[in-house]
Amino acid sequence: MPIVKPISGHTGCGGVFRYLTKDGRALAFDYLNLPAPALEPDEDLPDYAPYDWARDMDATRREAGNDKPWHGKPARTYKHYVLSPDPGDRIELSDLRRLTMA
Repeated sequence: MPIVKPISGHTGCGGVFRYLTKDGRALAFDYLNLPAPALEPDEDLPDYAPYDWARDMDATRREAGNDKPWHGKPARTYKHYVLSPDPGDRIELSDLRRLTMA
């Protein structure tokens, strides 16, 4: 059974970016509402030129003023959802992409 875990971030997105891309662990890259390079549906970014989505997300947040504390609490700077399929489910990457992008 896949697990979806929501995580509230209160910092920049750089740490999440490094964690998700560490040692090539990311199986694929898909983007919604980000100025990422145009790719075909089943094409991944080349290893030599990763798209720095953390930089763009942090810049958007700063431009909108959503990086400032509110009533003494740290700003929620992003909501990160982790979809972790069980290897026993034997889901194909194309099916996982359709599910997550829906």
